[in-house]
Amino acid sequence: MLKKVILFDSIFTTLIKVSEEILNKNIDSFILHNLKETNCQIKNHNILYTYLNLTKEYFVCYYKSKYKITIIDIITEHIKKSDIHSKRVLVYFEEYFLLFIDSKFYYFQKIEKELLSQDIIEYINKRFAFEIEETIYINSSDLTNNQIKPTLVYIKDNRDMKLYFSYLVVLFFLCTSLFIADYYDKLLKQNEKIENEEILKKHQKSIIPKETFYYKISFLFSKIQEFDLKISKFDFSKNSITVIFIAKTRESAYNFFKIHKNIKINSFLEIKDGYEISSTLAF
Repeated sequence: MLKKVILFDSIFTTLIKVSEEILNKNIDSFILHNLKETNCQIKNHNILYTYLNLTKEYFVCYYKSKYKITIIDIITEHIKKSDIHSKRVLVYFEEYFLLFIDSKFYYFQKIEKELLSQDIIEYINKRFAFEIEETIYINSSDLTNNQIKPTLVYIKDNRDMKLYFSYLVVLFFLCTSLFIADYYDKLLKQNEKIENEEILKKHQKSIIPKETFYYKISFLFSKIQEFDLKISKFDFSKNSITVIFIAKTRESAYNFFKIHKNIKINSFLEIKDGYEISSTLAF
């Protein structure tokens, strides 16, 4: 009998379409952002995912429980112990079907209607470009959760603290940039009265040198606002900052990056509100 196991009816799922696989360092924030945008209730939930490389989608599962052993882990362990040499396997378990590639979990779905096996196979082929090489049936009596360990890929448990810290960082730099921008604006207005242009340039440079970190941050945020971009994530290190932008159009994003030659674009994804661009800016 299966004890302390998360069953399928306790697991919520969603699919996220992408143009390419997301970098590992950005995948946690990418999935959390998409779940939030679709109003998924994920507070205190465990979140796991698989990448569907055949259709370029992320299959995301989330459930609320203190346990991390799911029925998927147990079926996966059963598959690994079975004599299955096929690369792509369809598994029937109760009213669900699961897909495996090389004994690794790929996808699962509830069989909503009393469909024939051939109908299910045709659906899997067309929807997921998944050519089934072997089909097996598993019952609850075939399974045991003795000495089972989680095998699925989870989002890190400290995601809430990371997000909270990121928001604090963004808030800090927004406030700092606004203060500097306001001060800089007042300074320019004051110096408009000075007729000698060389004196004006020297005066500006002596108060806010363009080489300073604060000036660069202020200039960056002013350009972000000018090109109608939004920030969804902001991290910084000693010599660089990583910014995830949301742009309404490709043109606004390209025009922004044209003036920043020292920005490296990590990913450029189309989302429902426009485009999400992950970038790194080196100082």
